Amino acid sequence: GIVSGKDRHFGDDGELMFIQSDVALNPGNSGGPLLDATGAIVGMNARTIVGPIGTPGASLAIPAHIVMQVVRELRQDAGSPRRPRLGALFDDVPPMTAWAAGRRETTGSLILSVPRGSTAERLQLRAGDIVTTMNGRRIITSADLVMALLAWQRLADTRIVVQRAGQELVLKAD
Repeated sequence: GIVSGKDRHFGDDGELMFIQSDVALNPGNSGGPLLDATGAIVGMNARTIVGPIGTPGASLAIPAHIVMQVVRELRQDAGSPRRPRLGALFDDVPPMTAWAAGRRETTGSLILSVPRGSTAERLQLRAGDIVTTMNGRRIITSADLVMALLAWQRLADTRIVVQRAGQELVLKAD
């Protein structure tokens, strides 16, 4: 198969990034490896995207580095990694959004929606915020925010820097 995209979001799980490919993935094949041309594992096949007429259009794999991070946590935490969940949908910052916000760069991660009752709402994130730093980690793309979320341990220690309406704000758990 051919990889057609990296760092893709899909569905309601905005906190997980996928590798999109045209690999044929049949029911029961989830969990198998996605290999590169040298045979190295680059991801774990997870799901298909169904096309408009009900035919599989593409498949999604979880990147290998994320799988390995979760495996390490499962081993350390006796089978149940414990970390806060943000709950917001986010994506890379489109150039027009950056321009409209008065920014010259498209760095950061754009918050698309903040569900009521989510940790993101508790942190006072809003749709349209551009996350530039989380817990001291600079956010260049949404993939960086995913990695920051994987490293996130305690809500009480959370510090997120956002651009909102042309101003930089520091958000903390209350």
